[in-house]
Amino acid sequence: MHLFGGIYWVAGVVAGVSVWIWRRGGCRHPNPHYIRQETRRNEQGEDIVVQPAQYCCYECGKTWPATQRDPAWSPTAIVQKFRGYDERKALKGAKRMVVEERRRRVLAARRVQPAEPIAAPIQFKTGQTLRRAQPSEVVSLSSRKPA
Repeated sequence: MHLFGGIYWVAGVVAGVSVWIWRRGGCRHPNPHYIRQETRRNEQGEDIVVQPAQYCCYECGKTWPATQRDPAWSPTAIVQKFRGYDERKALKGAKRMVVEERRRRVLAARRVQPAEPIAAPIQFKTGQTLRRAQPSEVVSLSSRKPA
């Protein structure tokens, strides 16, 4: 019996430590929001941190300190995608610019002038009636020969 008491005691400690680590680690929602640190400038011109940077989850309300700076806010996160000059890309870009400018002008002209109707509506004179065309020959479907 002494052996089972020891196993339950160890399992309880392991479960307790696991829950403590899980609760201490922040929330498990997929996208916590980064909140920048708030700083104030004092009389000597030094920046004083009023509130440190932290993460906040709006779903569960938990907040925890940010141990690592968010790269989206860092000024050194500049990525240079293109280098040099490519003649082919310049020509294609100029053609796209001309086409886009033409489209923009057409849309601007449509905004200024109302669209004209494609065809004038049919207007009938008073007292005029439409004549229906009479079929020239009536053929019974039962008297036809099958093909």
